[in-house]
Amino acid sequence: MRWLCRALLAVAAAGMACADTIRLRNGNTIEGIVTQETDTQVVLDLGTGRTMLSRGTIAAVEHVSADENDRLRAVWKQKYFLNRKYVPAELTGLAADFTKLGDLREEALRARRSLADLAAKESGLQAEQEQLRAQMVQASQQIQQTPPVRNNVEAYNALVALNNALQAKGSLTRDELSACWKKRDDAVARIAAYQEAVSAFQLRFEEERKKPANGATDAERRQFFDRVAGMLAAYLREFAAAEVDVTLSRDGSVVTATVNEQVQGRFVVDTGAATTVVTPEFARKLRGEYPRLTEWVGPAQGTNEPSRVILLPLLALGAMRFEDFMVTTASLEHLSKQLKTQLDGIIGGNILFARRCAFSVLSRRLVFDAPVPVNVKPVACAAGSWQLGVPVTADGQTELFLLDSGASRSVLPENEWHGAVVDSGRVMRSDISETVVGVKTCTAVIKDLRIGGTPLPWLKLTLADNPQRLLGIDFINHFLLTIDAEQGKIWLQPPSPYVQ
Repeated sequence: MRWLCRALLAVAAAGMACADTIRLRNGNTIEGIVTQETDTQVVLDLGTGRTMLSRGTIAAVEHVSADENDRLRAVWKQKYFLNRKYVPAELTGLAADFTKLGDLREEALRARRSLADLAAKESGLQAEQEQLRAQMVQASQQIQQTPPVRNNVEAYNALVALNNALQAKGSLTRDELSACWKKRDDAVARIAAYQEAVSAFQLRFEEERKKPANGATDAERRQFFDRVAGMLAAYLREFAAAEVDVTLSRDGSVVTATVNEQVQGRFVVDTGAATTVVTPEFARKLRGEYPRLTEWVGPAQGTNEPSRVILLPLLALGAMRFEDFMVTTASLEHLSKQLKTQLDGIIGGNILFARRCAFSVLSRRLVFDAPVPVNVKPVACAAGSWQLGVPVTADGQTELFLLDSGASRSVLPENEWHGAVVDSGRVMRSDISETVVGVKTCTAVIKDLRIGGTPLPWLKLTLADNPQRLLGIDFINHFLLTIDAEQGKIWLQPPSPYVQ
């Protein structure tokens, strides 16, 4: 009964415009424009297509005036303006692509609705996982303290059984968490695919808009482009980026975060940190209004101080809200000295990489759900554990550099400086020495470096006794980076050649 569904759609499209009406013998009615009548059948135009009805199924045909039919055609043209029947011939391809974009939009909206449920489930599973770990540590300690001698065999066996049960439950929780991550990744991928499709269509739309009319009248083209432009603007607003003000310096970027809608703190944005961190002093400001998931998880952030994992009911960055969010406590005295400001925490990869984000130097914004840069190809990266490895090529060899907005400088290990890069003759040492993270270093300029197909003219790297290759905040600021770690991509928008 597809023809009946189309007929009902035509009735809704017609609105107040009158239409020819066909009354069927089964009591139903269909409205449209009768285009042909014979002794055996009636042909009815439904606006987007035609249907043929046998005379044997028709009880009566009621006609309206030709003027009313013309008004109905005008309504159809507005309602179904993307239908091939109403689109100027030279724009049918563009209209078809916009229709496909609408299908992608529906998928993206469904994916976005699923993300909130997945985030809540993920947070609950992570909390359960941390609690199980703490219980397993306690059970292991009790087993060690309860030797299986004659008087303790029953207690020992009970502890072993408890530990095995905790491990089995932990395995199930890990499997559930992995499944949750996969669903989240699929949802993020659908949203990312839609946003990329919107950017690509927007570019093509503007190019087509500039072309002269070819067969269609200027009025027809203008009407088509105005309608599409209005819908495209609405599409863009639906997935508008969330912006957070950033205090930028040559050494780092700091944002204000609010916890539990009451306590504000200054957090450094650090793509090199896998997790989000708060200082013990900041945690004490919360007055214990959070559950401690573990008592001790080992040294954190390169210190010897114990670190706890705690669950924050709410952490907000501007309009971005992260509920029941796990963070680690650690001292950040070294970072506060480096940035010359008192820090309360770190915004790590588990926030930054959960949503596509961009660092905008010009507008001083950290942008979540950032649109894909137009006319800029993405660079494929190695993603894992909320961190991103960027492939940098020099002299035909490619190495991964950790993208680390918490590092004030891009760093090349000193031992690699004495290797093939120096021998190639493409390197110049500067006479400027400076101290980075407490180590005396010097700055090198390496020509002909590339990331993907993008040249990095005169990118300055700091040579340091550091085992990791780093691309720091200087690199991020200079190339106006957009980061989509979920998809393992970054976008560079190179300005003029690098200048200190």
